[in-house]
Amino acid sequence: PISSVQGQYLDLSPFIKLALPSGLSVVFGWNGQMLGDTDAFNPVHSVYSDIEYKRDFYELYLSGEYSLDPFISIPELSLGASYSISEGVEISLEGTDILGFFSDDRTLWGNYIEVGGTLTLVIKISL
Repeated sequence: PISSVQGQYLDLSPFIKLALPSGLSVVFGWNGQMLGDTDAFNPVHSVYSDIEYKRDFYELYLSGEYSLDPFISIPELSLGASYSISEGVEISLEGTDILGFFSDDRTLWGNYIEVGGTLTLVIKISL
């Protein structure tokens, strides 16, 4: 069944981004849910950081999010790399929540456990 729920929400996500001419960029930020109602599928408060390096044919990134409320001792850490083989053809390898492969500290949703890590290999072809 589908139900409609009304509530008051206010999500804040201030961040600071530093972009260098060398292709390196760094982001530091905070996500917060304010007011009475919160999204149960996301942390109420968390801090995050993203590091990205782009050059002509390749890109590398590393990102992490640390939940403060509810407190989860294992941060969510993701990384990836992509390389443009030629114009219109790109190959990328992405790992999401890679520490989830090694941790049993997962949130329970009723009878279900939050998804752990994923590893994805993608080949993109644009015509």
